[in-house]
Amino acid sequence: MALYKKENSTFVLQWERKVNKEKNYTIADDRVIFDRKIVGAYDVCMSKDYIITLERDREKEPVDESTVGRNISKCPHTLFLYDYNGNLLKIVDIGMPAIRIVANRKSNTLYAIGVDPDYVLAKYEL
Repeated sequence: MALYKKENSTFVLQWERKVNKEKNYTIADDRVIFDRKIVGAYDVCMSKDYIITLERDREKEPVDESTVGRNISKCPHTLFLYDYNGNLLKIVDIGMPAIRIVANRKSNTLYAIGVDPDYVLAKYEL
């Protein structure tokens, strides 16, 4: 994850955090082939105080992402809350698989589209 700041007509890197130091790809026949067993963030948004990612907590749920396909019930149900310096503050289990998240940048209100058991729109105050 990286954060850039717009200065005039260009973007300047503020910071970059690499969670997984291992490369998740190989190069064969001049082609990049990604290892689809591990996926990073499914979605990302920003609120007043947090950078929020929807991703799988791999310590509690080590899933081979290549087997998920379009099975909504296998979507991640954890939010990772980072400060604006890229430091992980908290991991929150929202209790249902989510497919999209969006936040209000003037507050810490987050909305998620999830499955519980049908599609639902949920609102969270972080």
